[in-house]
Amino acid sequence: MNPRLLLRVGLALAATLVPDAALAQSSRPRPTPTVSPRARSTFASTLVAVRTGMTQAQVRAITGAPDDVLTRLDAALSPTSIVSELWSYGADAHGAFPSLGSVAFDGRGRVFSIHGASATPPSIAVSEPELRAHFARLSAVPGLSGGAFDPRPLVRAVNALHPLSESAALDVIAEYLRVAPPWLTEETDGVFLVLRSLFVPRARGAAHPPMHVGAPEPALPNPALALMFPLAIVDDVPLLLVSGYMLGGQPEQPAAHLAWYRSNAVRRAAPLSPRPERAWNNFAASPLGQSFVRVADTAGKIMLMEQVLRLVSDAYRPPLAQGTSHFDATTDPAPRFATMMTELAQLRLAWSDAQGMRSQRAVAPASVVAAPRAQRLRWEHVTGGASIEVLLQRVSPDVVRVWAHPTRRRPGASLPATVLELRGGASSTLLWRGEFSTSSLETYSVSELALATGSALTARITQGAVVVTSPQLTP
Repeated sequence: MNPRLLLRVGLALAATLVPDAALAQSSRPRPTPTVSPRARSTFASTLVAVRTGMTQAQVRAITGAPDDVLTRLDAALSPTSIVSELWSYGADAHGAFPSLGSVAFDGRGRVFSIHGASATPPSIAVSEPELRAHFARLSAVPGLSGGAFDPRPLVRAVNALHPLSESAALDVIAEYLRVAPPWLTEETDGVFLVLRSLFVPRARGAAHPPMHVGAPEPALPNPALALMFPLAIVDDVPLLLVSGYMLGGQPEQPAAHLAWYRSNAVRRAAPLSPRPERAWNNFAASPLGQSFVRVADTAGKIMLMEQVLRLVSDAYRPPLAQGTSHFDATTDPAPRFATMMTELAQLRLAWSDAQGMRSQRAVAPASVVAAPRAQRLRWEHVTGGASIEVLLQRVSPDVVRVWAHPTRRRPGASLPATVLELRGGASSTLLWRGEFSTSSLETYSVSELALATGSALTARITQGAVVVTSPQLTP
């Protein structure tokens, strides 16, 4: 394939690319995040006065300056979000979870949503620093998409809550849900999984409460077997059995389940200590696993195997086989996965809440690939009344995702044609590209580019005679 991949977006460009380290000063000054002196109870009642449609000046007059400001250029906020700016209160660092609440603004600079407002804020028997640490872990727990599910954040969140009493743990979760903005969390639906992992029904053999979030894919196995559905925990390894849900209305929120767990459940006997080497085999041999295998296709089996590999990816990363997958979707994944688990057993892994799965061997097998360093390059270019946001982010050792977002900063500003060109060497492959709009009618171009491990990627922007090249991104 030609390594020069062109993405055309309409935008005038006359500024130099701003590298990641300097981005914070590229558009507007940011506050310096500190531990907020605001009292939780006082601020919750203050935030009640903020209303949708207010300007930023009106909000500041009520709440004072935010502890942190996020824009679409920040890794913590999706570049395709309808929210153009998020004011965080109670954030201890830039991009940290807004532990006291937040106010989201749309592209017009008007309040879009408020999170954390309460006339009667709760009292929680956990210190403020400990509470903030729990919030950070809960915000990292994935939602209900099995194809992207990573068990590690779930295990960390559950194990951190385990030393608390049932009541205190549920108070922490309830407060997290009260202040959590969906724009920053993976998905608050992950709390459903935390509750199923942390608690056990008091009645022996009883099921966890059903989740009314849509029709699962694949369909629900025998309900008598899937007491934690859509979750199964095998050898302390959490497995998410659904690729997702089809929904035609409003989904049930996790907060609706808190009362059930207060009355009908106790904490699990011990923290999770995953033993992944035989988790898939033991699951497949169980009645629930046999039921799952009957309704799931090859992709469903690969989905669970990939979840196991994400769990161990801090210590073991076998080479990819196809795109972002470790398996060829056209063949039976079982033999290849069995080989991986044999290699995994040689590492003698042990779980650490701080470091994930760690090898107890001094020397790892030759097939182990080091985990990549997280990497994201981002820029904002402003010229006249227009700007462009360009973001390049590694999503796997061999795949980079690119966003391009042209906007008018001033009504009537012109957006002449600009070419964004990605150069990734002879081995680069364009996996897919799409353009879409948000509900605020902003347009995005999104692409994924596959590169051989170690290949460098650069972005070049050309507008007339002006050509600017980015720093290299090496997945």
